Amino acid sequence: MFLKNPGPKIVESVRLPWSMATILTLSMVGIIVVLMIALTVLDIRRERNFTRDDQQKRAELLVDGLSDTLANHLYFNGVDALRDTASGILNSRADIEYFQLWDAEGMLLAASSKDNPQADYPTVLAAERVGFESSQRGLATREFEGNRLQVTSPIFAGPDVIGVVQFGFSSDALDSELRSIIIQHIWQALVLIAIGIVLSYLMARYASKPIREISASAAQIGQGDLDAPVPMRGARETVDLGRSLATMRDDLRALYNDLETRVVSRTSDLAEATERLTVEVSERRAAEESLAQRNRELETLLNLSAILGRAGDYKEKCVGNQQKWDTFVMKKSGG
Repeated sequence: MFLKNPGPKIVESVRLPWSMATILTLSMVGIIVVLMIALTVLDIRRERNFTRDDQQKRAELLVDGLSDTLANHLYFNGVDALRDTASGILNSRADIEYFQLWDAEGMLLAASSKDNPQADYPTVLAAERVGFESSQRGLATREFEGNRLQVTSPIFAGPDVIGVVQFGFSSDALDSELRSIIIQHIWQALVLIAIGIVLSYLMARYASKPIREISASAAQIGQGDLDAPVPMRGARETVDLGRSLATMRDDLRALYNDLETRVVSRTSDLAEATERLTVEVSERRAAEESLAQRNRELETLLNLSAILGRAGDYKEKCVGNQQKWDTFVMKKSGG
C-alpha cells in the first residue's frame, strides 16, 4: 500500500502588530523594570536587616546602661525618678518611640511615648504584654513589629527579677530610608529606561536596516529581476539570510537560463517539425493535384476512346452499307 505524498506543509505566518524597534524597546524596558524591582527589593531587605541588627545592638547597650539605675529606683520604690528616667530617655533618644516599666508583679510604674512624653499612666496589670511573662522568668525578648523592634528585658537585683522594662524603637528613620531608596531607584529606573529606549531604537535601526534591504532585494527578485544585488552585512544571522537569498537567486537564474535553453531548443525542434510537416503537406498536396490531373486526363482519354470507338463502328457500318449498295447496283446492271 502506497501512501500519497501530502506535499509540502504550509506554515501559517504569524505577524506581530509591532515593529522590531517596538519589540526590542518593550523588551529592554521590561528587563530594566524587572531588574530595578529586584534591586529595590534587595536594597530594602538589606537596609531592613542592617537596621534591625543596629537596633538590636543599641537595645543591648541601652539595657546594660539602664539596668543598674532602674534597679536602684525600683528597689527604693522611686516612682517619680522612674518616670523622669522614662521621659528623659525619650527626650535624649530620638530612636526610642515608647518606654514602659513594670514591677515584678506586673504593675505599671512609668510610661512615656513620643505622642505623650509626660503622661501620668495609672497602675495597671501587664500580663497580656508580649514578652512580659518571659521577662518575669528572667528571659529578655526581642520582637519586630513591622520595621519596629520591641525589647522586653528583666531588671535584676542580684538573682531576683524586681521589674520589667519594655521599649520600642521608632521606624521613622527606616521608613524614611526605604522611601528614599524607592524614590532613588524610581529615578534611576526612569533614567535607565530613557537610555534603554534610545539604545533600543539605535540597535533596532542597525539590526533592521540590513533586513529591510534584504526584503527589498527579495521583492525585486520576486518581480523577476534576477540581477538584483543582495546585501550581506550586519549580524551573523542577517549575513546568513542574505547568503541564502543570494544562493536562491543564483539557483533561480540558473534554472531560468536552463528553461530558456530548453525553450529555445524545443522551439527550434518545433520549427523544424513544422517545416517538415509543411513540406510534407505541400508534397502531399502536389501529389494529390498531380493525381487529380492524371485522373482528369485519363477520363478525357476514356471519353475520347469511347468517341473513337463509336466513330469506328459508324464507319464500319457505312462501309458495310456501301458494299451492300455496290452489290445491289452490280446485280441490277448485270441482270
